[in-house]
This record gives sequence, C-alpha cells and structure tokens, in this order.
Amino acid sequence: MFSPGISIIIPAYNAQNTIEKAINSCLRQSFIDFQLIVVNDGSQDNTAQIVNQYAASDPRVELFSKQNEGVNIARKCGIELAKGNYVFFMDSDDSLPEGALESLMWAANQYQADIVAGDIVIKKLDGISVHRDYHSFGQGSGLDFLAFILENWLNYLWGKLIKRELYLNNAISHKKELHIGEDQIHLFQLCGYSKKVVCIPQVVYNYEWQMQSVTQSTNFNRYAYNQLIYSQELFNLLNTFSFDKNINKLLFIRILVSIHQATARVGSLRSYKRNTPALLIHSIKEIILSKYIFRRNVILHVVKGIVALIFPGGLNLLFRLKRKMN
Repeated sequence: MFSPGISIIIPAYNAQNTIEKAINSCLRQSFIDFQLIVVNDGSQDNTAQIVNQYAASDPRVELFSKQNEGVNIARKCGIELAKGNYVFFMDSDDSLPEGALESLMWAANQYQADIVAGDIVIKKLDGISVHRDYHSFGQGSGLDFLAFILENWLNYLWGKLIKRELYLNNAISHKKELHIGEDQIHLFQLCGYSKKVVCIPQVVYNYEWQMQSVTQSTNFNRYAYNQLIYSQELFNLLNTFSFDKNINKLLFIRILVSIHQATARVGSLRSYKRNTPALLIHSIKEIILSKYIFRRNVILHVVKGIVALIFPGGLNLLFRLKRKMN
C-alpha cells in the first residue's frame, strides 16, 4: 500500500487562475515523497481540467471532485483520502518556498513531533509582505503551542506538518456552517491532542492575501451567524479539554469578541443562537475573575460586550456610523 511521508491537501473552488502556481511550488520541492490531493469543491471554472493535466503526468497528483460544501468539508474529504504519515494543508492561491517540505520533514523525524511549523510570509493586497514568526516558540507540548498561538494570533492551519494519527485517533470537528475561523477551531483541537510541537527557523509558506479575504465579512447576516457558531465552537473546546487558566481566559476573550462583532452587525443577540446572551455573560464573568480585564484592549472588549447585552441596537448604530465615516 502506497504510504508517502506527506499528504498535501489543497481545497480548491474556482481556482483556475492560481492552482497551477500552488501545484508547481509543490512539485519543485526537494522532498518528493508526497501525495498531492486537490479537492475540487464544486468549481464552476476549469480548476478540475487543470488538475487533471497534472495528474496525467505525475502520479503523486490526485483530483477529487465533489459538490460545493465549503472549505471545512473539503479538508475533511482530503483527510479521508490521505495516506501519508503527515498531512499538510495548503490554500489553492498560495505557494511553498523551495526546501520547505524537506526542512519540516527533517524536524518531524528528528524530534518525533506531532506538529511541525515554520515561519510564514503574508503578502497583502498592497504588495507589502509581513513575516510571521513561529520559530520563537521552539518546542513544547500541544497546550504550550496553543497558548503561544492564541497570545500571538498565529491561528493559521496551513503551513504545518500534522501527524495523521491525530485524525485517526481523535474526533476532529469540521463544522460545515463555519466559513471564517474554521481553520482556527481545527488547529485548536489538534493542539489539544498533540504531545509535541516543534517550530523551525525557516519560512515554509507564502500566503497570498486575496480580495475574498477582505469581502467575506461584508455580508453582515452571514458574518454574524458565522461568528456565533464560532463562539459556540470555542465554548465546546473549553468543555472538551482541561485547559489551564491562561488558555481559558484567551478563549473566553475570543468568544466575547466574536459575539460583540456579530451583535454590532445585526443589532441583536438572539438573531441566530438563543443561548448567546448566557454565553456572553459567562465570558465576561470569566474574564473579570481572571483579572485579565485590566489590559486596555480587554477592557474595551468587555465594555462592548456589556453594551451588546444592554443595548445591542446601540452597538449596531455605532458600527454603521463608523462605516460611514470611513
């Protein structure tokens, strides 16, 4: 049975303009023992035809086409098709620097790690590149790594080697309704199950910021629904894992932020989830008890959360006024 070192999983939806660059960056890697799975998520363009051309000339490339269900389910399908010891997620509009997979795999073997990460470069729409540092983490447990990424907002699922056994031995949730932040929930779960994480001092992923990343939050009703699902998924994590106080407070802050962001856009706490007010009250209470509230930005979020409880329409009014001023 074919058992490569790495299974690269690329969800693709209408990616005809970028998928070649992504695939070529994989095929140029010095590490060649990989399976490249492109999950065509109901594309209406030539994505499937382009990938089929690669598959015809290179047996490592595989195409799986399905109806459109979103990136979370597409990743789940890729995991089910994966045969590698490790999986590696990649977006269809991004690319890998030369030598990335070899460096990651060397560290995985050297340290017997469950997750291996490296630094990433994010290219913004204005052409400015931002370097995000993972390597300062060094190595530690999955929970140590979770605290690190929460504190530094390094939530990216892509660009990491992840031992496939984590999926075989644990029930990783893939919420279909999540379209924003779905990779965070995915990664946070993996951290909870991981015993060892290693980060290397090398750029291993080039992320291309797309206009879709900017516009996906402008559908206010959909965005609000997404944020409330996201907050519930975070709360589920708190009930599933025995996190320490530091991780708990960081997750409660994210719950608080996601709820007041949703409220600001639709002017209601009960638009989609009836338990939202109770979850918001619980989050505010936990943050106050942790004494983390004394940080300036945290105080601002707590105030917005209280306003969302008392006068949600006022939060929506402030949001709309701010948009007009900008």
